[in-house]
Amino acid sequence: MKYAEKTIGSIVAENYQAAAVFDKYRLDFCCGGKKLLGEACSQRQINVEEVEADLRQLTQSADPAKAFQQMDSGTLISYILLQHHFYIRQYGPIILQHLEKVAHKHGGNFPYMIRVAAVFSALLEELLQHMRKEEEVLFPAIRSLDLPGSNSNVHIQAPIRVMEQEHDEAGFLLEEIRTLTNNYTIPEQACTTFRISLMELEEFEARMHEHVHLENNILFPKALHMMIPA
Repeated sequence: MKYAEKTIGSIVAENYQAAAVFDKYRLDFCCGGKKLLGEACSQRQINVEEVEADLRQLTQSADPAKAFQQMDSGTLISYILLQHHFYIRQYGPIILQHLEKVAHKHGGNFPYMIRVAAVFSALLEELLQHMRKEEEVLFPAIRSLDLPGSNSNVHIQAPIRVMEQEHDEAGFLLEEIRTLTNNYTIPEQACTTFRISLMELEEFEARMHEHVHLENNILFPKALHMMIPA
């Protein structure tokens, strides 16, 4: 299938480096991610063949850290929203449902899973509130710094400190889950849902690590650097 026949969102999902290409052509891959690339290019009178050529030049072997560092703050925010916030909202409740099922059916033999379900429930609730604050307050403020005439009246230091503290709190909960499950070890007699839930938890933790890394180590320092001294 040609790139033109794929949705913009699916292209970025397959290769995050495509975000930089779409940003170059001012193609919305977040809110406009459901549009076919060909349709989006036609609407903006962009030569789709040029966009496809740039996409074909992307390679999975490129240094991911360098790619993220080269993204402007707006593109990086869009990537975080698409790859991480969407994932948590979409799959967090499903993982919790699996964990609660395991805790209910197998909590007698594996009592630690009762605690795991409770900790993950608390983690998910905290993350949903955390993401809402980022999306409604911090991210718009950071995006505004890229606009012409932006100034130091945009205060982001305090919100960033709060977000970093909440990242730490989420990390503590994830570490507790890892400890409770003995590094996500699957018991020999575990049923399918039990096995799946532990694999889901391990993937969730890995994604959270990248999520927090992108914000704490790349996005937030980049945003603070853009602040114009008063």
